[in-house]
Amino acid sequence: MTGGGPAISAARRRGALAVVTACVLFFSASQSSLIGASAALLRDLGATPAQYAWALSGNLVAAALVTPLAGRFGDMVGQRRVLALSVAVAVVGGIAGAVLPGIGAVIVARVLSGAAGGILPLGLGITRSLSQSRVAAVATTVSVGGGMGPVVGGVLTDAGTYRSLFAATAAALALSGVGILLLVPRTPPGAPSRPDVVGLLLLCPTVVLPLLLLSRGTAWGWTSPAVLGCLVAGAAAVVLFVRVERRTAAPLIQLDALRNRTVLLNSAATFALGAVSYAVLVMGIQLAQAPASVGGLDAGATEAGLWLLPGGLAAVLSAVLAARLPGLSPGTVLAAGGLLAGGGMAVFALTGGTVTYVVGSVLALAGVGITYAPMSTLAAGSAPAGRSGEALGINTLVRLVGSATGAQAVVLVTAPGPTGPGGFGGAALGFAFVSGFVVIVGCALARRRPSGETRSSER
Repeated sequence: MTGGGPAISAARRRGALAVVTACVLFFSASQSSLIGASAALLRDLGATPAQYAWALSGNLVAAALVTPLAGRFGDMVGQRRVLALSVAVAVVGGIAGAVLPGIGAVIVARVLSGAAGGILPLGLGITRSLSQSRVAAVATTVSVGGGMGPVVGGVLTDAGTYRSLFAATAAALALSGVGILLLVPRTPPGAPSRPDVVGLLLLCPTVVLPLLLLSRGTAWGWTSPAVLGCLVAGAAAVVLFVRVERRTAAPLIQLDALRNRTVLLNSAATFALGAVSYAVLVMGIQLAQAPASVGGLDAGATEAGLWLLPGGLAAVLSAVLAARLPGLSPGTVLAAGGLLAGGGMAVFALTGGTVTYVVGSVLALAGVGITYAPMSTLAAGSAPAGRSGEALGINTLVRLVGSATGAQAVVLVTAPGPTGPGGFGGAALGFAFVSGFVVIVGCALARRRPSGETRSSER
């Protein structure tokens, strides 16, 4: 094992990399698989659009909150141990969703599964210690799993029920967990430090309250006491969180790192692309299942998922192509990804049948697909020695909060259907502008670091 760990055979190294990659793939797919079951949840369980939105974003919020703490524990006690525990939590969430009835149980199961969000940064951290050259490939797996999730979700829902999604998640992650225990070598613990539980508790309202406002603001009334109370509570939570983190010896989030312009810009781009990536998937499935009279494809769950398949394949191919092109800085790749994603969302705004749907999803998902590796590279490369897991955890937190925001925004704008306020066209144009922001950030990073090297690569 490289990076100070025990030496292992080449065969075991390959096996360890394979099971970690599979684990990241399965978990990433599970996060988006429920999108493919949207019509079933709304129809069979009588879920409201707001409940459906929380079934999606609750998983992402839980993952966002737990991820940095999991990264910290991984750096402290060993990434393999914490990864195995995270997989066990995801398996329990999958079982709960498969056996418990009602939309409330679905939301609880999704939140519980999301609490295993440490799988993503821990998987990347272990991969970095086993083979630094494979980090980009595993980071790309996050995009692949996210793109394939709705496809798998649609097929499983049509073949059985929405419960099939949870059962399949539990089974796949249980198998990968066994592989992790058998093949992944123990990772040495890092320097001891105290987990920032207080910071986590303060981060909860900081993340949840804005999403609550986004999902319920229209129903409550934007000038109602409930909305004003959430605004005041959210602002107070932010102030307290910043004060506590600055005074904590080992904070949950290193706020001082945001003074580094590269870290700040990369975090901003990560949030924006997280929102765009989930918006593409949610809007794509909704548009495919919408009636033809309003520009939809009138497709079932399986067919709707399959219409997204070209976009998922485009994400894989674009990521591979970007990795093989020499001399491209992370900033340049981010700008190119934002340009493709913005173009795809602009095509989505046309909502003009099958060709528009496929072309839009291909462009948008290809744009998102090529950006995961450079964002992870910038995050890990900007971290102090021995704290790459924490840095990747924070980067994942930002992306997940962005994804949750994108999911809530799409459901809000398109609810109760494609004729809701703004409709698909308005939502797509909005995310096209968000993608344009990523282009600007990528250009700024490219100008600042023409060689694309992070601080760690200069050492």
